Amino acid sequence: MSEYKEAPVLTKILEAPRYACSLGGAIQSVMGMHRAIPIVHSTPGCGYNLYLGYRILAGVHGTAYVGGSAMPCSRMCQKEVVFGGEEKLREIIHSSLDILDGDCFIVLTGCAAGLVGDDVPSVVKEFQDGPVPLFYVETPGYKGNTYRGYELLLEALTDQAMTKAAGTERGLVNILGIIPNQDVFWRGNLREIQRILERLGLKANMLFGHDEFGVDAWKKVPQAELTIVLSPWVGIAPAKKIMEKFGVPYMVFPELPIGCDETSSFLRQVGQRLGVPDEVVNRVIAEEEKEVYYYLTELADCYIDFGFRFDFVVIGDSNYVIGVTKFMTNQVGNIPLTAVITDDPPDQYRACIAEELTRLDYGLKPQVIFESNSGKIWEALKESEASLILGSTLDAPLAKSLGAAHLSIGFPIAERAITNNTYAGYKGCLQLVSDIYTAVMQTK
Repeated sequence: MSEYKEAPVLTKILEAPRYACSLGGAIQSVMGMHRAIPIVHSTPGCGYNLYLGYRILAGVHGTAYVGGSAMPCSRMCQKEVVFGGEEKLREIIHSSLDILDGDCFIVLTGCAAGLVGDDVPSVVKEFQDGPVPLFYVETPGYKGNTYRGYELLLEALTDQAMTKAAGTERGLVNILGIIPNQDVFWRGNLREIQRILERLGLKANMLFGHDEFGVDAWKKVPQAELTIVLSPWVGIAPAKKIMEKFGVPYMVFPELPIGCDETSSFLRQVGQRLGVPDEVVNRVIAEEEKEVYYYLTELADCYIDFGFRFDFVVIGDSNYVIGVTKFMTNQVGNIPLTAVITDDPPDQYRACIAEELTRLDYGLKPQVIFESNSGKIWEALKESEASLILGSTLDAPLAKSLGAAHLSIGFPIAERAITNNTYAGYKGCLQLVSDIYTAVMQTK
């Protein structure tokens, strides 16, 4: 008689999560590629529920080119979980290629396919001689969260979609670290990054976004002079892989650059790495800063007359928390009380993230909390003296209980419709200040 073993007890429960699983991150990333079609090899609820969650909670976005209820799925059920789902995968690939018009198809696996051990590479290989590129990514949910799913997609396409370039395209830079829909402002943020880099005479190869960023952008990755990672950790692993395989160096700018100080620092660092003449960099910075300070000066009367000085808390992804905290403190003159990092960065990056949040004027140092469990976040902040909470829709009740103003700046966002809005760069900081002041006036 075999010894009975009790089922393992869950050691970590996540209340009100602010991200999804790795499959969710991969689905949203594929949907952010122009004319790319995800094929989900998993149970029927996985892809659709993940899509619905992001559609409703990422600023009300649509189905992309082929997404939502039109997303192909192998619909693994009990039979496939027991005997394997390779035949169903074969069928859905065949019908998708036959019916749907896409520039590429990417098979994404869920937990069921991963647990049963389907040989996805072999099935995909049967169709790879066709006219349309077909790739696969192993993204069962247990491999990690949204951020890891984004990285798994990048790493898989580095291996499958890219070949060594004959040469380097002068001024071409790859942009990583901004995840479609997990960053609810991703479209506008990428556009602003593209705009300011183009002002230096560079060309941003952003991989995700509007119609000019399709499969061809992935093929150009090995031709780039530099890969830029706009996060203290998300995107570093694939950037290293691109460097090791194709020799493209990378630089990490650990935040979303927001406002004059950090955006100008970003441009100076990129310009130095790529040999852009100092006079060009300085001219662009001077022109951009002049416009920003014109509008910020206009708002200064409100800042003084209406007492718009806040003790604030920022809750969100690490690149946002760093960027927003620096801008709100160093340029707008507010007091950072607490910075809550919710994207669960690996341990080796946490000290660097905390250090970035000490690089503030006036010797100010916010309390830094690494926590993904919303219940624990609210518990930690229930006695806060903050007058402004910059977080997500989840944090609106917390702000109300504290008598603080609230603005949703990160996933999940259910009360705002977002198109090409941006908080990045020079233009984005003006939008951020306007949104904050609007939220404060509505609270009053």
